[in-house]
Amino acid sequence: MNSGPKVPDLRTFLEDYEERNPADVVRITRPIKSRYETTVIAAQLEQMRRTPVLIFENVVNDDGRPFKYPLLSFLCASRERMAYAVGADPKHLASFCAERKQRRIKPQVVSREAAPVKEVVKKGDEVDLLEFPVPVFHSKEPGPYITAGFITCYQREGGTDNSSIQRGWISGRNEIRFWLAPGTHNYNILREHEENGEDMPMAIWIGHHPAVIAGMNFGNEYGRSHYETAGGFIGQPLSLVPSETLGESFLVPSHAEIVIEGVHKCGLRKPEGPFGEFPRTLGEQRFNPVMEVTAVTHRRNPYWYGLVCGHVHWLTALLREAEAFERVGKSVAGLANVYAPMSGCGQLTLYLQIHKRSEGEGKAALLPALGIRQVKHAFVFDDDVNIFDETEVLWAMATRVQADKDVLIVTNCLGTALDPSSLGMGYLTKMGIDCTRPLPRSKFAEFLSIPRAVIESTPVSNYISQEKLEKVPVDPFCASISSRKEDPEAGDVTCIGCGCAFPVNSEFTRLAKSYVHCPRCGKEFSIFGKSL
Repeated sequence: MNSGPKVPDLRTFLEDYEERNPADVVRITRPIKSRYETTVIAAQLEQMRRTPVLIFENVVNDDGRPFKYPLLSFLCASRERMAYAVGADPKHLASFCAERKQRRIKPQVVSREAAPVKEVVKKGDEVDLLEFPVPVFHSKEPGPYITAGFITCYQREGGTDNSSIQRGWISGRNEIRFWLAPGTHNYNILREHEENGEDMPMAIWIGHHPAVIAGMNFGNEYGRSHYETAGGFIGQPLSLVPSETLGESFLVPSHAEIVIEGVHKCGLRKPEGPFGEFPRTLGEQRFNPVMEVTAVTHRRNPYWYGLVCGHVHWLTALLREAEAFERVGKSVAGLANVYAPMSGCGQLTLYLQIHKRSEGEGKAALLPALGIRQVKHAFVFDDDVNIFDETEVLWAMATRVQADKDVLIVTNCLGTALDPSSLGMGYLTKMGIDCTRPLPRSKFAEFLSIPRAVIESTPVSNYISQEKLEKVPVDPFCASISSRKEDPEAGDVTCIGCGCAFPVNSEFTRLAKSYVHCPRCGKEFSIFGKSL
C-alpha cells in the first residue's frame, strides 16, 4: 500500500494520491445538480477515456439548494489507480488479488472516541438521509440511490460478518429499499432471519480506502469474514467500532465516511427500482426488502461516495479476474493472466492467456471459467496475444479460430438476472472460444516480424519531426497490433545452410524438379518427397 504509516482510509488515500498525481484528482466547484448532471460529467469523461477522481464540492438539489457535503465519484474507475491503491501491477491484478485474498487478518476494535465515523451521531428523529448529496443517476430511477454502500449483516448462527455492495433507494428521510440478488450471501442471511420470524439488523457504510473497498469485495466464501479479507488487502487489521443502535457486537468500520444503521422488518417488502444496472441497461422494478434507519454516524464534512453504475469501474472486474485465476489455474498450469474487459461490463466476458503446452489446454481453461456464475463468454489466447488490447484479441479470433472445432456452447446455465438477454430469469447460454494455435506452433503461420535491432535503430522521430507528426490527423479506423519477435522455430523447412526456418507450400514435396530458396542466405535445395 502507498498510504504510509497513517490509518488507511479514504482521506489518507486522497491526500497521498493527489500529492503524487495532482492531475488525476479533479475538484469541481461550480454548482451541479445531483439529478443526472454528475452522471453526464462522468459519462463524457469516460468517452474521452479519462477517469480522474471527481470531487463535486457544490452539489445542489432540484430546487438549487446546496447540499452540505461533497460528492466523490470515479474513485474506482481507473484500473491503474486501483493497482496503485493495493500496490500491484495493473496488468497482473488477477494473480495479485487471488493471492492477497488469502491473507486474512483479524480486525481490531477501537473505542468510539477513537473512531472518526463517530464524530457526528444522529438517532431517531434526527436522521435525515436526504441531507446527503446522493445522485439520481439515470432516467426512470425513482430517486437517489446508494451505489457504493456496503450492506453489512451477520449470520444468524456463528455471527460471521458479511458485506457486499448492493443498491439501495433512499425512499425517505429514514427508509431505504434495497435489493439482495438471489444466491448472494446477504440474501441467504436475510432468508435465515425471515425463516425464523426475525427482523434482520443491518448497516450500510460508505467511503473508505480503495484497498479496503476491494478487499471487502473479495470475502466471497460463505462463512468467512469480509473484514478479515479487507485486512489482508491493507496489510493490517481493519479498524472497527461498535454500532450505536444495533448492539455492541454489531461492528462497523471506524474509519468509514458514513455509517447508516437500521433494521429490516421480517417480511416487509415495497416496490424498488427501476435502476440503471452494470450492463448499461435499466433494471426492472422489484418488490424488495426495506431498511428502517435507526441511526446515522459520520465524519465531520463527510464525502458521499457515489459509484456511477453502468459506467466504468473495476471492482467487479477484479473479483471475476481473481476468481478465474484461481479456478483455471487448478486445471491449466500454464495460465499466465486473466482480464475482464469493460466491453463485457467487467464481469460478463473473460479473456484468458495461457502458455499452451499440449492440445486440449485451451478448452480445459474455458470450462472452469464458464463455471463462474456471472461469466457469459470466455476466450482463451496464446501468450503472444496482448489480452489488454482488444484489437489483438479480435485479430486472434479472426485468424486462429475454426468455429466447428474451437467454440463451446453450454445451454441452460445459471447466470445473472441482470443480463438483459436472460429475460430476467437468470438462465442463459454460455460460450467459450479457444483462440489458441494448434501445436506444434512451428506448423502454424508465423506472425509478421522485423528484426528487433532494426526496429530499435529506426524510430519515426528520426524521419518525421515531432511538429509534423502532431499535425498528422489521427485515423479513428486504424487498428494496430504490436510487433512480435522473430520466431526461430516457426516454419515448415529449415535451411541446410544457415538454419533459418521458413514456411513453404506442400507442392514443393510433390514436384520433382522444384527447389526452395532460403530467404536469409539464398541457398537453394530440394525437399521433394519429404514430409512437412
